[in-house]
Amino acid sequence: MLTYQGMKPMVFRLEKDAAWSGANRDVRVIPRKFDASASETQELQIKFSDYRSVGGAQLPYKWMQSGGGQVYQMIDVVIYEINAANIADKLNRMPQRVLMGTEKKQ
Repeated sequence: MLTYQGMKPMVFRLEKDAAWSGANRDVRVIPRKFDASASETQELQIKFSDYRSVGGAQLPYKWMQSGGGQVYQMIDVVIYEINAANIADKLNRMPQRVLMGTEKKQ
């Protein structure tokens, strides 16, 4: 488990209703002003579970974020991809990009 002090997450619940119909029915705007003075901090926990062996390491396939007795987020991992043994070869095959800058004359 990981425990830390952080801002209380904002939780939104959206339900489809008649207002969702129309030309842009997949977009919903939620007007809300952020007031830093009213922001609450609380102790948050992330609990890891369902550990499985992946590439010689035990990794969690589930974790849950909660705080103040309320569950904010649950994550289920489907697959992990561990860095390949030939990572240097893969990086050498990547396209090379060079960024150049020049000093601006005044």
